[in-house]
Amino acid sequence: MIKLEHKTGLDYANKLNKEDPLTGYKQRFYIPMRETLDMDGKTKSNKPIIYMDGNSLGLASKDVEEEMKAEFERWKDLSTRRSGVDKKAAKLQAELVGAEPEEVILTGGGGKNRGLVKALSEQLGCDLLVPSEPLITGALGAALLGKDIFDKAIKTNSPLETKSRVFEAIEVL
Repeated sequence: MIKLEHKTGLDYANKLNKEDPLTGYKQRFYIPMRETLDMDGKTKSNKPIIYMDGNSLGLASKDVEEEMKAEFERWKDLSTRRSGVDKKAAKLQAELVGAEPEEVILTGGGGKNRGLVKALSEQLGCDLLVPSEPLITGALGAALLGKDIFDKAIKTNSPLETKSRVFEAIEVL
């Protein structure tokens, strides 16, 4: 019989954290603090929340914040609205999918935001097409594509093609 030893305790957890090669990444996120009562039931202190939510956007990233600030600074200096670049881009994209430049579909969370729909419509100078369920259009498209691939495999009596998924190393700048 093999005996497995399970260690517990704060010291052991701290030791594992020190050995974990991903520990440094924690500092790259904003971790909300919450006022709590200490074990004595009297002393109040601010402690980081325990964040365990696998179905959300996650904690705010300091890296993303810096990149958004940099992008915003670049955006402030652009004159696309006066130069017509937005209309040229709409024309090129429309040609790619066989649509007219004024046929714009807004999907995702933006389609639920009436203010955004109105502002984009005014900016682009056309009505926007918003699906009744804009949040799931990407998933529906993926499902339809999957069905087509599956139907083709059945029709040709061939195995489904799969692609390996490999995580690449991320270079930290």
